[in-house]
Amino acid sequence: MITEGINVNAKDGFDYTPLILASLCGHYEVVSLLLESGAICERDTFQGERCIHNAFNLQIRDLLIQYDYSKSTDRLQPLVAHMSSLLTMEQPNTKDCTFVYKGSEHVLHKFLLAARSPSFAEMLENALVPQVCIEIPDESFGDVPTESLAWVFRHLYLDDLSVDWARILSADRLVAKGADAICNGLEMSSMFGLFAESSDGEMIWCEPQKRDRNFLRERTREEAGRAAGELERWCEENVFKKVIELKPEEVEDFSMNYRNPTYADVLLRVDIYDKDEDDEDFEEGPDPEPIGSWLYPCHRAMLIRSEYFRTMFSSGFKEAQKADHLHIITVDCSPEVLEIVILYLYSEKTEVPLRWAVELLFTADSLFIPRLKAKAAAIIDTLGDSKSGKTYREPGVQVDEWKGINVYEVLRVGWFMKIDRLESFAARYFAYHLEDYVNEEDFADLVKESAARIKNREATDTIELIDDIRYYLDERFRMRFEESGLPVMEMATLQTGKEFIDNTLEVEGRDTTAEDPCNDQTETLRDAFGQQAIDFRDLLGALDSLLESLDLDA
Repeated sequence: MITEGINVNAKDGFDYTPLILASLCGHYEVVSLLLESGAICERDTFQGERCIHNAFNLQIRDLLIQYDYSKSTDRLQPLVAHMSSLLTMEQPNTKDCTFVYKGSEHVLHKFLLAARSPSFAEMLENALVPQVCIEIPDESFGDVPTESLAWVFRHLYLDDLSVDWARILSADRLVAKGADAICNGLEMSSMFGLFAESSDGEMIWCEPQKRDRNFLRERTREEAGRAAGELERWCEENVFKKVIELKPEEVEDFSMNYRNPTYADVLLRVDIYDKDEDDEDFEEGPDPEPIGSWLYPCHRAMLIRSEYFRTMFSSGFKEAQKADHLHIITVDCSPEVLEIVILYLYSEKTEVPLRWAVELLFTADSLFIPRLKAKAAAIIDTLGDSKSGKTYREPGVQVDEWKGINVYEVLRVGWFMKIDRLESFAARYFAYHLEDYVNEEDFADLVKESAARIKNREATDTIELIDDIRYYLDERFRMRFEESGLPVMEMATLQTGKEFIDNTLEVEGRDTTAEDPCNDQTETLRDAFGQQAIDFRDLLGALDSLLESLDLDA
């Protein structure tokens, strides 16, 4: 089956791949064969973790870990798996054109062919009706087997990246030669060019060094990267630059048919509001009316990478039914966030400015895109530097124009979505900027919310937010002492900087009262650390005063 080109990364109805099943059942030889044939184990998914950590024995687990594909998940692998699945996917049906060559029919996606091949884009230029049938003259590619064109289409859909090429090409050398000829005629790169026919008619490697499987893996990664780049460019040119801007009174009467130059089969709508970003009272009062709407011409074949859209287009909802015009689906987010989502679904690209990360969290969560949701959380945690007071700076923005994030909003999002890394980020942020927040009414409200999160809380129970802030506050000042190279005392016991320095000198066996040529330096240290110790003590005291004013004992 592998030699016939079957997809070794295909999933069953329970999302299990052959590699996962072989690993769980303890079939070492099968696991080895699958890995050698291109099977991929995604470590950052539930199935991948289960495959590795619940392997039947250590021998299989070690094999998975040491194998190049398993040590670190290829970023583009989910996109590759989705594109290859489109060839055989029956529900939802997203195909919209049929190519006929020597009696063989190939039902495909116009936008994907146009994005990946200029030659096919030219063929499709005048074929803009749904389910169009394009006849390819028999003489177009010379005397090549009909299966050769099927392999070219598989290549365009990245369905050939898991194939054992040495076996395929030796078994079907005429098909391989024909596919190589078609790719050359269409000015396409392909895997077929890695091989040539020997004097005895067998397919062999063009260059000896290309026998190395690591080289072949790198070649497949390059092909996946090329495809992602082509889809990204298509998205930029034919989705974002083709956005339709409408006034409120134009939205209800607008329609677009399937005969459109971008081959779109659905429109995503976002409403535009006249929102002043600096107006803190914007959220109060009745919901504002939109001042317009933007419609993005999209393709269901890529949107179904979101479980939300996959379910919608596979169900009895009206959006899944054929209509005379494209269905318009409203997404509750800003245009900037929707474009981030669309670009991710088309190309796996995720460049998220910090200012949009929180909204992206909610949007990815509502659309059931867990990988993008995790990415947004990581952006907040990584780019929002909780220790420095600075946050992610967008290109071209001056230092004094850096835009921070609403840390109150981040913490509430972490609570609502149960994302630990956001809760930790917010607590750390508060600790490193406590003097700016501890006297704010909003901060007091947040402490009360944290206390209320404990069911049946007793008067003396701890408050999670306060505990975390105290921990990171200790970290904040401890790091400053450690940077000096001096031993760190228990910070809660420090009364003054003088006490800290004197204790340090005693540990080093020096007389704190004797004349010392380094006495000036010691006094300088006493002054510096004295202020640090006072600041630490004052901030702890401010927290205690806040709790007392709220009648909370933590």
